[in-house]
Amino acid sequence: MIKLHRKHERGEGHFKGLEARYSFSFARYRNPDRMGFGALRVFNNDVLEAGEGFPTHEHDNFEIITIPLGGAVRHKDSMGNEGVVHAHEVQTMSAGSGIEHSEMNASDSEELELLQIWIETATRDIEPQYDQQSYSDSDLAHQWHVLASNDGGARINQDARVLRTIINKHENINYSVENGRGAFVFVISGGALVNDIELFDRDSLEVTDQDVVISGEEQETDILLIDIPL
Repeated sequence: MIKLHRKHERGEGHFKGLEARYSFSFARYRNPDRMGFGALRVFNNDVLEAGEGFPTHEHDNFEIITIPLGGAVRHKDSMGNEGVVHAHEVQTMSAGSGIEHSEMNASDSEELELLQIWIETATRDIEPQYDQQSYSDSDLAHQWHVLASNDGGARINQDARVLRTIINKHENINYSVENGRGAFVFVISGGALVNDIELFDRDSLEVTDQDVVISGEEQETDILLIDIPL
């Protein structure tokens, strides 16, 4: 099965210093047809003005994955972690039994754009955990690179994988989807033919019961894929 979600069909959130786009129901955006995809519950694309962000708030029992696309996130949490997460880095938090944290644009002059992903945890109420890993464009070129999983990249407490690749125009790349699992495909930039459907930047596709088959088109294309239990 394939489910297409175009960029303009995402939910919207407009707040002071924040423009948000929601692939699934979140905050004030409610869509009964977009409540999640398997264990994937949140996929947000946020743009924060200089100096803005999310003051201290609580989470529990979610795997929270933050991927800056441009700019940097200043992070502080109740586990004692404090620092900056830049583009070409990925941050993961297993919120477990409960954490408090804040996320702010680290710059006083530039925008921050990020992806934030929430995945249901495999085991509830574990001790909270934190991880942060870096990667390069060469890691992404012409191959799937694992940004986060339970056995590579930044660690999460779920049998899920967050992968990213950059392919050249007319280059092909595939991904095998196992039974009982699905793939959420999100085009960060560029355009590609994915399972015979043309996707452009910020379009997404949910794929089940078949492999993901991607053909690059007329430009370099940056793609994120989440392999998720259904």
